[in-house]
Amino acid sequence: MHLLRELFFIISSPLSLICLILAIALILRQFNFKRLCKACLYSVISLALLTTQPYFADLLLYPLEHEIAYSETLVEFEGTDFIVTPACYYSTVGKVSEISRWSHCSLQRLVQASKLSKELNKPILVTGGNFLHDPDTNYSQKAFDLLLDLGVPRKNLILVAKGIDTASEVESIKSYITKKMLFSLRQLHI
Repeated sequence: MHLLRELFFIISSPLSLICLILAIALILRQFNFKRLCKACLYSVISLALLTTQPYFADLLLYPLEHEIAYSETLVEFEGTDFIVTPACYYSTVGKVSEISRWSHCSLQRLVQASKLSKELNKPILVTGGNFLHDPDTNYSQKAFDLLLDLGVPRKNLILVAKGIDTASEVESIKSYITKKMLFSLRQLHI
């Protein structure tokens, strides 16, 4: 049974299939079956293009996805008042470890916000309401706890436990941004 399974994996491998069809094409060419040979060669080319597509897509997209240009100096961020991290997702289903509950985008956003907050000493507006599978679990509270675990000081965390989508999250932080703008305008007039 083990041998049969191994044989199946070898035969079903795209590279093995390409080699097998190419060998059949060469045999057909020797016996002057030009049409069948041509069909086999087109099959080899098609199979090669289809099965290597993810590899070439990764090869082409890797620099775009993983080459993040960071500013050498943080001068351009000095006027920043807040760091806003829109909610992504946190799974409340199943018995898994706490870190496994966080989606990839949530972890990226929260870890980057943590790094920026520490470098700039700016507060993070942690948004997101009760939109998870468990309606009693609030996304922003879980994100708040994770940011504390990542070492962000409590004084640099502002919990805005509202919002079920990006638009409502922006609406929920509008008051913080407006208050800060009004305060800045008053300081200019004094």
